[in-house]
Amino acid sequence: MFKWVRLLRVKQYSKNFFVFGALIFTKGYVHSEPTLKSLIAFVSMCLICSSVYIANDLIDVERDRKHPRKKLRPIASGEITPATAKANALVCLVLGLALQISLPNSAYIIGLLYLGIQGLYNRYLKQLPVVDVFVIASGFLLRVIVGALASESKISGWILLCTGCLALLLGFGKRKAELQNQGAGDQRESLRGYSIQLLNSFVTFAAAASVLSYGVYAIESPTARQYPLLIATVPIVAYAICRYLYLIFSSEEAEEPESAVLGDAHLLACFVLYISTVGIAQTGVTLNFLGQ
Repeated sequence: MFKWVRLLRVKQYSKNFFVFGALIFTKGYVHSEPTLKSLIAFVSMCLICSSVYIANDLIDVERDRKHPRKKLRPIASGEITPATAKANALVCLVLGLALQISLPNSAYIIGLLYLGIQGLYNRYLKQLPVVDVFVIASGFLLRVIVGALASESKISGWILLCTGCLALLLGFGKRKAELQNQGAGDQRESLRGYSIQLLNSFVTFAAAASVLSYGVYAIESPTARQYPLLIATVPIVAYAICRYLYLIFSSEEAEEPESAVLGDAHLLACFVLYISTVGIAQTGVTLNFLGQ
């Protein structure tokens, strides 16, 4: 069964938790209907993402066979035939879109938009330096939007800004690790347009933008005004980003951000502490010097 888990990239389903962003920050989880719709959106995005990952593996199978780690992927290693992989991709795609039909039409349209952008990325856009990372970041933004539309939750531009900056950090960190571990152009054509110095600058910029944008969000956004204790999450976010920078500059884990996050006890603790603090803030607890 493990080869099927690897084919579907189940480990990368963690990216789809961004679907719940609007539900969490608008406290929509206290109601059953928006929670159910968010869960449907999450499952549908997981299935659609699996179909995209399989398609990407089919396109890059020859390159993957030259990579020390990617050559172990089910298609590249021969564990699963291309025909079987195509059938699985089609099943995932049909099931994912079928689930999204049950959501509001706007969410379904955004899901189709995500699918179209990923198709362009796999065929053309991933070859273009900088453009490739911004396309990856757009995928995270669309996940947040799909979740908001599915649960019919209102979100501000702040959460989109924070998500975009964080996605850029993950994307440029991934490219930095790839360039260090593989050499320019060995696996990705876009790597030929990058240098370590340039990527270090991009990573630093994205990290600073992430902390700054989230800090302003936790103070000035409508959600922050409603829940003043949300400011207590800023140190948690700042530490998590600094920890991720530590991993980027001291190990090879950033080549797969989901492995870095899920495999690091510090980041997992930050995630648990962050969710807990947001929950406490939404109970209405505040600090006297912050006011009501």
